[in-house]
Amino acid sequence: MSENSDDLPESSFEGLLERLQDGDHRAASLIVDRYRPRLVQLANHQFETWLRDKADPEGVVQSALFSFFRRAKDGRLSPA
Repeated sequence: MSENSDDLPESSFEGLLERLQDGDHRAASLIVDRYRPRLVQLANHQFETWLRDKADPEGVVQSALFSFFRRAKDGRLSPA
């Protein structure tokens, strides 16, 4: 295995999900690092102003990621 396994094909989302389900904690960090900024940007764009005043887009993304990782841990997600 190369020193930087993040450059391998397993770094595709499906590969990261498999690594995560195999207990690779680095995969969880990579998923957050890779997708969190875009998800926050998407939430900011999609939330109307009145909703942004009531629900923090970053908090919504944090909650979504928490649900994602809980489901992955419980085996309720599968790679495509």
